[in-house]
Amino acid sequence: MQTNISALSAAPLEGALVRLVLLTPEELKLVASGGRLDWYADGYPRQDDSDAAKMWLRAGEADRVWSVRHVIRRSDGLAVGSIGFFGPPDENGEAEIGYGLVESARRQGLISDAIALSVAAAEAAGARVIAHTAADNLASQGALLKAGFVRDDGENEDGEWRYARPA
Repeated sequence: MQTNISALSAAPLEGALVRLVLLTPEELKLVASGGRLDWYADGYPRQDDSDAAKMWLRAGEADRVWSVRHVIRRSDGLAVGSIGFFGPPDENGEAEIGYGLVESARRQGLISDAIALSVAAAEAAGARVIAHTAADNLASQGALLKAGFVRDDGENEDGEWRYARPA
């Protein structure tokens, strides 16, 4: 059953600690290749960031507003990670979120701020947000719980636990 999903805004999402900026097609290519700009923190892009950019390069332009965004730390203007969806919402209206930060940016509330912004935007567009995380990734589980996700009985093909926001 397809739900009514509106377009996700391409505008930056502004939070208290982070600013989320959609990667341009040129930045997708750069991040996919592991390239860097002077406003990227040490260690960014990580392999997961490059993998996300590669996924969206293969997907094409049509659904790019659901793709990966830089997580830019407001305190210094550096990109410290990425957040985005694995694709536009599926036939059930669900969109899976993925995210990560460089080690030096963790445990500062940045990912919690980024998740809250992304979830609010997706839900405003009519999507239900889900996530998967490894059983031993306590930091990710904590961030999801803080954002109002609950663990359900599902797992993905990698055995990662499924979390969803209540409908």
